[in-house]
Amino acid sequence: MHEFNLIIIMSIASSVGWTAAIYDDDLPLSIGYFVASLVGAFMASYMALWFLPQYGNVGVVLAALIGAISLTAVLRIFRKKKS
Repeated sequence: MHEFNLIIIMSIASSVGWTAAIYDDDLPLSIGYFVASLVGAFMASYMALWFLPQYGNVGVVLAALIGAISLTAVLRIFRKKKS
């Protein structure tokens, strides 16, 4: 993976993570959203490189966006069910 792709993936993940985190007053939960979005973005982008190499950089960026949003949403949904 190229360094430019890593920068894009990290910026996508951090923007998704901090967007979810600004609506909560709990600091550990906000950090959890940020970490979950980073993990989701990197997992999805590497899975896109592994399973869908024909899509190239566009597939990696879209997979990072979808992965960051989905893992953050899952964390948010399970957090609300717990409360």
